[in-house]
Amino acid sequence: MNYKQREAWILERHLFWCERIEQHGLRSHGEHFESGLRSQRPDVALDSNLRSWAGQFHRRAKTCTYAVLYAFKLGNAYDETIAHEVCHAYQRYYLRGCKSHGDMFFYLLRVVCGFDGAKRTHADWDRGVLTAIKLSYDIVKLKGSE
Repeated sequence: MNYKQREAWILERHLFWCERIEQHGLRSHGEHFESGLRSQRPDVALDSNLRSWAGQFHRRAKTCTYAVLYAFKLGNAYDETIAHEVCHAYQRYYLRGCKSHGDMFFYLLRVVCGFDGAKRTHADWDRGVLTAIKLSYDIVKLKGSE
């Protein structure tokens, strides 16, 4: 996948995870709850700079920001990061006042999104992955050649 295709893939997967969580709300709580969930759907921002994070959810802006270079380096494994950030966007609608990486978050990520073994949080990223990304000048070159 080239850089533009990876960006399009991120947008596609973001929408997929949003719809999956909204459908769960419809099945488990009814139409009124699902329409409320749809109102919580986060916007997407793509960041092409080298970052120390793979993704972030900004609650006030209601936006999931994805570091595209991580997605490019990690390939399809980055899908868990996309689901992770989308779960942050919806978790507080399900349970106000819940912890960022608490039970509701992990319920959405593991049960609704299907990442059974998910345990990674933002602080758990392997330093080796971050170093590899920062040293991957070939990705930066690819980005510049588009």
